[in-house]
Amino acid sequence: VLHGATADIHLRAGDTEQAIGSLLAGLTLLAGTDLGTGRAELHLQLGACYHEQAGERRDLLAKAGHHYHCALQSVTAEQAPGGFAAAHANLAAAYLTMPMSEASDQLRLGIAVASLRAALTVYRPESHPGQWASAQLNLAKQKGIEVARGDPRRNQPGHRIVIPERPAQLSVVEVDLDQLRRSYLRHALAS
Repeated sequence: VLHGATADIHLRAGDTEQAIGSLLAGLTLLAGTDLGTGRAELHLQLGACYHEQAGERRDLLAKAGHHYHCALQSVTAEQAPGGFAAAHANLAAAYLTMPMSEASDQLRLGIAVASLRAALTVYRPESHPGQWASAQLNLAKQKGIEVARGDPRRNQPGHRIVIPERPAQLSVVEVDLDQLRRSYLRHALAS
């Protein structure tokens, strides 16, 4: 715990390398203990440090992904729902940021989609609106749906999600709920 707090101090001071050193030292101390939640939190922080430094550097994104995986091996959704969901969402973001240039990229893409779905088992619009929206939009992009900013009247269900650029672009749209129910049932029965 103290190493995590020390890492936070280093990060606030802009010293990522010292923060990484503190986190690695904390993980060394926790190795072989039954303090899975503590290990998961340090792995999550360490993954975030590498992720933040990475840009599109595959080596640092891979290190971030490794630590997100380690966090997920240390806890379950029941033990630490917030950490579980954050590790899955961050793992997906790291994998989706990596350049696609190898045969294993399709597998990585599948893991990212599975991680987004796992994060959504915890993230709900009522309790985690920002994280829920981010995971939903990343999932939509992976399903081939265009996500753009602009005039929301350009929305095209199943094809394009347009996020308003200004509050003045928000409006109420009347929807026929009976037709929506029928459409939902028709699609549910077809799949």
